[in-house]
Amino acid sequence: MSAHEPPELLVQARDVLRAMRLGARRAFVLELTGTPKAGKTSVLTTLQAFFKEAGFRVSILKERATECPLAMKGHFFFNAWTMSTMLAEVLASLETDADLLLLDRGFLDALIWLELQSARQQVSDDEKATFTDFVLLPRWRGLIDYTIIMKADPAIAIVRENDALLVPRRGSLMNEPALTEFNAAIDRTTSAQQNNFSFSIIDTSVSKNVRESCIQVLRTILPVLGAWADPSVTVIRRSD
Repeated sequence: MSAHEPPELLVQARDVLRAMRLGARRAFVLELTGTPKAGKTSVLTTLQAFFKEAGFRVSILKERATECPLAMKGHFFFNAWTMSTMLAEVLASLETDADLLLLDRGFLDALIWLELQSARQQVSDDEKATFTDFVLLPRWRGLIDYTIIMKADPAIAIVRENDALLVPRRGSLMNEPALTEFNAAIDRTTSAQQNNFSFSIIDTSVSKNVRESCIQVLRTILPVLGAWADPSVTVIRRSD
């Protein structure tokens, strides 16, 4: 065990794994999404290492945005492409021996981007409704067990974006007004979808490093994993 891993979290993870190996019929699927530069990708890598140390068989399904042949990343077609390829990867990964699938952007992420595109009048109301209905198809939603939404203050996200750069960079999304708009889309989407998805929102603005953000995520997700692996059973007497 690394000196940097909180021992109580590792013990808790190993307890969860024992329950999963006894009763789980498939892998638990965890999606991470949120504000750019909230630390999502770094946390995914750290989570993978943590759960492997605890004995889990872990796979990361990386987001495919960087591989999309469409140049306009804010376009509706781009969102449709990344959503469809992600869905295909999840379906292809279900019949594996993994205990845990970590998903870098998924269904809720697609709806957040759709909400942003709708606010920018880049999609029609009919397109938004049809795409939303497709994402919310119960068979698809049932593939994702939990979502962690990592948010960061726009000013802090910009600092993180430029921290290792000699010349600050301003992109179409990596600027404070656009990130503020993106966070507002997160808020509207989570408010609208709270009955359709199980999720938690974690503010990483105050995190000094990836380790702190990862500990926040673990303290949120381990109890969820435990309840999923070993659900409560209601007992009713025959006489009742």
